[in-house]
Amino acid sequence: MDINTLTRGFSTGVKTASPIDSWCITTYGQGLKVYEGVDPRNPPEDTDCPYIIFAPVARSGGENPNPKQCVLGFELTVLDESQPESVEGVTSYAGLTDSESLRKLVIDQIISDLPTGMSLESIETDYDPIEQYPFCNIGVTLVVTEEKTLGIGISPYE
Repeated sequence: MDINTLTRGFSTGVKTASPIDSWCITTYGQGLKVYEGVDPRNPPEDTDCPYIIFAPVARSGGENPNPKQCVLGFELTVLDESQPESVEGVTSYAGLTDSESLRKLVIDQIISDLPTGMSLESIETDYDPIEQYPFCNIGVTLVVTEEKTLGIGISPYE
């Protein structure tokens, strides 16, 4: 299991997914911008929203009986320039629901792009809708596992 190949497969799948592209164009007037890593000295601009940044986080393997693991992360950002909506005395901001809707579409695409023999063991999502307002950020950590294959010339470490 190569973490860079896995990252590229997921980022390419998300970029070319019609449901994601259609949703972004309908909701934000442009397609999703996809990055693999980012230069913190030159981050995406406001006009790049919505965007997603994929990055490898960690990997593990070894002679223990546990499956090999790749941990990948992505950060999803939308820009909420809408006016808050008040219904029955509750004020809500579209960026909160939009970012979660987009996250679900991305996760569905990643699940469909999982290579044969690999499984998505866990998904952890962190929400940051207030600190960076009017940007709504969602950070997601994915743990992808692959059972070890025994045999001559097969490394349990990779």
